[in-house]
Amino acid sequence: MHATKLNVFLSCPSLLLFLLPLPYIGLPKTVAAGQASIAMRLVGSPISLCPPKGSQSTKLPLSLPSSIQVVDLSNNQLSGPIPSPFFQQAKNLTSFRVSNNMFSGSIPSSVCHHLSPLIRVLDFSFNLFNGSLSSGLGECSKLEVFRAGYNNISGILPEDIYYIAKLEEFAMPFNSLDGIIGDRIVNLTNLAILDLHVNQLRGKLPLGFGNLTKLKLLLLHFLPPSLMNCTNLRTKSIRKSVPRDISALNFSKLTQLTILDLLSNNLNGSLPMSLYSCKSLKAIRLGMNDIEGQIQPEILSLKSLSFLSISHSRLSNITRAMNILKHSKSLVFLSFVFSFKADEESPADFGITHFEGFQSLRFLNLRGCNLAGEIPKWLSKIKNLAVLSLADNKITGVGKQYKYMSFFPRAIKLRHNRFHGNIPVEIGQLDRLQSLRLNHNNFTGNIPTQISNLKNLNALQLSENHLSGQIPSSLSSPNFLLNFNVSFSNLGGQIPKGTQIQGFDVSEFEGNPKLCGRPLPNECHANKGLDDQDMDNNFHGFMFLLGSGSL
Repeated sequence: MHATKLNVFLSCPSLLLFLLPLPYIGLPKTVAAGQASIAMRLVGSPISLCPPKGSQSTKLPLSLPSSIQVVDLSNNQLSGPIPSPFFQQAKNLTSFRVSNNMFSGSIPSSVCHHLSPLIRVLDFSFNLFNGSLSSGLGECSKLEVFRAGYNNISGILPEDIYYIAKLEEFAMPFNSLDGIIGDRIVNLTNLAILDLHVNQLRGKLPLGFGNLTKLKLLLLHFLPPSLMNCTNLRTKSIRKSVPRDISALNFSKLTQLTILDLLSNNLNGSLPMSLYSCKSLKAIRLGMNDIEGQIQPEILSLKSLSFLSISHSRLSNITRAMNILKHSKSLVFLSFVFSFKADEESPADFGITHFEGFQSLRFLNLRGCNLAGEIPKWLSKIKNLAVLSLADNKITGVGKQYKYMSFFPRAIKLRHNRFHGNIPVEIGQLDRLQSLRLNHNNFTGNIPTQISNLKNLNALQLSENHLSGQIPSSLSSPNFLLNFNVSFSNLGGQIPKGTQIQGFDVSEFEGNPKLCGRPLPNECHANKGLDDQDMDNNFHGFMFLLGSGSL
C-alpha cells in the first residue's frame, strides 16, 4: 500500500489514532521537549502529535485501532505505562517498537492474548519497564523478535517463551533477571540471537544447548562445553563463567565464528590450537582472565584477524609473540596490557633489527609488559600507527634514530617509565601529535617551548617529574588543550596570564611551591618569576609516542 504524501495536524494522540484507520503509525524522530508538537509519521507521511500543554512528554492513548499493522514510536519522550486495553483491537498488528523512551510499569501481560495471529516483532528496549515478565508470550506463535533489554525487569524467565517455535532473537540484556535458563530452550531451533548478559542468572546452560545450530550471536555469563556444537555461531560474548580451562575447549566446529569475546571470566590454561581452526575470526578479546602459555605461529592462519586483546594474564615470551604477530597483514588493534609474567623482563626492541611488518596496525598497547631499554627503532616504520602506549614499563630513553622519524602516532603514552634527562626539543616537530603523556618519569630541565608548535595537542601530562624553570607562555598556542597537568614537577614562576592554562583546576598545579598566579591562591610578586627559556636540550632526537588512556 502506498501512502499519499500529505501533512495532517491533529490536536491529540488519541484523536489521531482513532480517526486514522491506516496500517502504519511511526514516530521515528523526536523534537525538543516542550515544543508545541511532535512529528509523527504515517506510512512515510508526517503528521502531528501534540503533548499535553506544559508537559515534557507524551503518553499513549488507551487503544490502537484495528487497522494498524506496524507501530514504531522509538526514540521519543513517551512515558507512563502502556494501558492494559492498548492492544485489544489491534488484530492486524505485526510489529510494535517503542524502544528508547521513558515507558514504565510492566510489559502488558495481554500483549499476546490479542496479537497472537500476526505479531512478529516486539521491541520494548531502553525504557523504564519494571516488574517481572509475565507468562503469555508463548501465545505469540509467529513471534520472531523479542527485545526488552536495558530496563529494570526482574524475576525469572517464563516457561512459555520456550514454545515460540519461530523465535529468532531473544534479547533482554542489562536487567535483573534471576533464576536459570530452562532446559526447554533447546526447543527454539530457529534461535539466531540470544542476549541475556548483565543479569543475575545462575546455573548452567542445558547440555543440549549445542543443538541450536542456527545460533549466530550469544551474549551470556555461561560457557558450557555443548556450546562448541553451535556450528553457525558468529559472535560469542560470555561474562563471569564458572572457572574453566580454555585449553580443554574444542573450537574446531565453529567455522563461522567471527567474534570471540570472553572478557572477565575465570578462564585459565593456554589458548587451544583448535581456536586457529576458526578461519573467519576477526576479533579476539580474552582480557581479565588467567591465560598462560605462548602465542603460536598458527595464529597467522587467521587471515581476517584485525583485533587481538589479551590483558591481565600470564603469557610468556613477548619477544616471540611480537616476532610472530608482525607478519599479520590484517591486524589493526593489538593490546597486551599487563599480560606477560612480571618476572620476565624483555628488551623493548624484541630483538627486531630489520623490520618489515605490522602493515595495518593502528593501535598498539604494550602497557605493563615489563619492557626495558630504549624505545625500539622499528616503531618509526609502522606507517599507520595512530596510538601507542608503552606506559608502566622500564624504558629509559630513545636512540638517535628518532631524530629523523618519518611516521609517528598521534597519541603517545610513556607514563610510569624510567626516562631521564631533558625533554627533547625535537618533540616540537611532531605536528600531528594530539596526546602526550610523560608523567611519572625522571625528566629534568625546562619544559621546551617547542611544544607550543603542536597546534593539535589536546592532552599534555608532565606531572611527577623533576623539571625546573617555569611554564612557557607559548603553551597558550595549542587551541584545544583539554587535559593539562604539571603537578609535583618542581616548577616555579608565574602561570602564564590570559591563557587557557589558567582555566585548569588547582590540582593540576599542586606540589610546585614556587608557582604563583591564578588559579593558585598565592599571588606573584614583582621580579619573583623566572624568565621563559628556550632550552637547547642536547638530547639525541626523540620522536614520541602516544597515550590515550587505560584500556
